[in-house]
Amino acid sequence: MAKISVIIPMFNNAEYLRECLRSFCNQTFQDFEILCVDDGSRDDSFETAQSLADKDARIRLIRYREPVDPQTLDKPSEAWKLVNLGRCANLAVEQASGEYVMFPEADCSLRRDGLETMYRAASGERADILLADCFSFWDDLDLKKRGTGDRTVKRVRLSEKAEDYGTVFDMKACPELLMLGRFPQAGLFRREFLQYNNLKFLEITPGTFRYTGFFIRTMAAAERILAMDTPFYMNRVIRAARIQSMEELCTLNREYDEAFNTMLSRGELGKSLRPYYWTLKAEDCMAALLKARASIRSRYASYIAAELDRACDRGYLKPEICGGELYNDLQILIKAPEDYLTIKTVNPKDYAQHMRRSESYRIGAAAIKAKSAGTKAVQKGKSVLKKFRSRLGRPAEGDH
Repeated sequence: MAKISVIIPMFNNAEYLRECLRSFCNQTFQDFEILCVDDGSRDDSFETAQSLADKDARIRLIRYREPVDPQTLDKPSEAWKLVNLGRCANLAVEQASGEYVMFPEADCSLRRDGLETMYRAASGERADILLADCFSFWDDLDLKKRGTGDRTVKRVRLSEKAEDYGTVFDMKACPELLMLGRFPQAGLFRREFLQYNNLKFLEITPGTFRYTGFFIRTMAAAERILAMDTPFYMNRVIRAARIQSMEELCTLNREYDEAFNTMLSRGELGKSLRPYYWTLKAEDCMAALLKARASIRSRYASYIAAELDRACDRGYLKPEICGGELYNDLQILIKAPEDYLTIKTVNPKDYAQHMRRSESYRIGAAAIKAKSAGTKAVQKGKSVLKKFRSRLGRPAEGDH
């Protein structure tokens, strides 16, 4: 039995997978296993993992699904929609032997002392969940597209409060800590805790937001949670493609709905978590909205505006929890979804052109034009009167 099972679902990650696996194999801590679960990759992900597994017995390779021939699909370009990384992670947990499990992304890397330090802290406190700060950096290819060589590494903190670190807590005593930075990829979960509470990833496709509901459901169920202020996990930021469909957007809402059902089953705890849950949901839905393809934004904006409006009416969304900026944006979205989209998505260079098409601009422009025409008419009238007076030999108005 291993101390830690590192579970890595894969889909077309060959470009970064070797770096990822080597960072785990070179850990100072050696009592672990790596379960790579391939979900039909069409690149060399499976072969890359296999070549490393041949050299290191701690790597176990599972092929959940064979690659799908795009030519067998109605829309070959949408083959990625069949990917179910949540199912891959659940399958690996069933086969894992570790006391703790970790769910890193296949394009990440881990500091060399990461597993050792986290395991000692988690096992020493018998924590159900260990969360930790992490580092985040832009992928090199994205830097080239952005026209900069700056690979700035940003530290992502769980909390700005020092007292949130180093002390074991649970949600009953500290419901506000549901707002801790949501990066379950950078932490450890006690396998027995997950199995006892039947906590799994949702098996929906496409699983773009698979960590979202999992994080909330596990936090609500845990009795011993520990946060570390030492970052080990290196999160690679890759410029994601636009969210292309309402179906993909709504997987986020399905994740939150399932998490809400779990919260309700917790009785009084669920009630105390509600305002924090709704704040997280508002943040995530509004962020997803801005990542969506332009043609589906209006529809999704109206959908989430109605849902968040009901939450506000019931007192679930509170300004003191949301914070001023989020709450103000939220009010704009609820009252005028199209105005919110204009403010958040219109390129400043195109804003003037956009305003010229608006009804308020046309009314204002007409009023200004009428006023200008009236002023010119008065000035012209005065000029004609002045000429008429001069012809009569009378002094013009104002002459002495």
